[in-house]
Amino acid sequence: MLRTKIVIILISLFLPLLLNGENWTILVYMAADNGLCLNAVKDINEMEAAEIDDNLNVIVQVDYSETQPISTARRYKISSDDNPETISSHLISDIGEIDSGSWITLKNFANWGFSNYPSSKKALIIWSHGNSWYKENNDQRWICSDVESNSSISVANGDLRRAFSEMNYRPDMVIFDACNMMTIENITEVHSYCDYVLGSEETV
Repeated sequence: MLRTKIVIILISLFLPLLLNGENWTILVYMAADNGLCLNAVKDINEMEAAEIDDNLNVIVQVDYSETQPISTARRYKISSDDNPETISSHLISDIGEIDSGSWITLKNFANWGFSNYPSSKKALIIWSHGNSWYKENNDQRWICSDVESNSSISVANGDLRRAFSEMNYRPDMVIFDACNMMTIENITEVHSYCDYVLGSEETV
């Protein structure tokens, strides 16, 4: 838990310095078709509570759970708002039912987002459950579980690397907002495709 807090502190201290004076697109891939769906809504509202500068595009793709009133996947362009109960950001599109546990879906979102919101600097945040490299069974070393599709993006079997290798744009920064993802094994899968990797090696 201490290490997680340190990561959050470092991000809060240094990310504004990195963003300052640059034109950034930050893509947030939220695989929430699982037990994290309500957390996703809360986190989007927390994004809206921040001050969004003109040189910053924050684009979210969130896959909602079928158990919620909104059960399809949606894309938003985040804008500042002080209402913590509702998402008021611009709805770019409702893209229907998707498999957010597929590396192809992750790759397609990155290519779409960076193409439609060009910028000099790029960041990709992958938000979901994570299971890192600690399990003996390769099938359990994954990120981005999708309960409805019964799928996830395997790290050990190369799905995560495949997603990055087929992206048309190189992110300057990759942030894992998921448990246990800051391990040398996971970093080895993506380090060739970005300049910086941030995350937590413990439970978030």
